[in-house]
Amino acid sequence: MSIGELTRDERSRQVAELTAEGWSRAEVAELLGVACSTVYADLVRLRERSAPIPLDVSPERAAIAFTADRGWHVVQAPPAWFLDLLAEVD
Repeated sequence: MSIGELTRDERSRQVAELTAEGWSRAEVAELLGVACSTVYADLVRLRERSAPIPLDVSPERAAIAFTADRGWHVVQAPPAWFLDLLAEVD
């Protein structure tokens, strides 16, 4: 199978192997005959995806947070003594 006939998953694995060996994205793109953005997309595709584990927290300890990778999600609020400590610092 030639480079032009690789499936998306095979190409992604090839990209990962070459970049792990120290090849730049531009070099990999030139070798595979694809755009640099395609090489980047292949690298992103292979990143390990982990589903967030639901947090089992009592309602009085729950808080909502926003992060770029997960969006809005429930987090555990810090203990009351820590919040009191922060209030004293202010």
